[in-house]
Amino acid sequence: AIRRMLEKSELNVTMREAESAGDAFDLIDSENFDCVLLDYHLTDMDGDDVYEFIETAGREKAPAVVFISGETNVGLARELIENGAVDFIDKNDLSAANLKRAILFALARRNRQRFLERSAHFDGLTGLPGRSLTMEILHDAIADAARSEK
Repeated sequence: AIRRMLEKSELNVTMREAESAGDAFDLIDSENFDCVLLDYHLTDMDGDDVYEFIETAGREKAPAVVFISGETNVGLARELIENGAVDFIDKNDLSAANLKRAILFALARRNRQRFLERSAHFDGLTGLPGRSLTMEILHDAIADAARSEK
């Protein structure tokens, strides 16, 4: 159903499907994605476990994650978004237009977040590390020196 809606949305997307959380882990490990549409209730685990894997995969370019669920629990949607998901779509409200909106907004939010993170760590004019990143690098270097006794 989502594949048909994506085709109707006229977004230029390449869709990859995973049948299980294990398949999703393999895809996330082997490919880079801009956006992940993640069903909250998977057959072998909850979508938040897959989301946690995406977040802890250590990629600089983590994909934007949009949860899709038949559960109309506003508290769940709020919790997922507070934990970093960029959107939540109720399956009862799923349409090509809502899916397109969610994907476009998710990508815009992710790009804005990346810009803010970069601005927090690097000088906008010179591109050199800013104070917070310099201090972080210095603390790491001191810890490494202490561990190696050098």
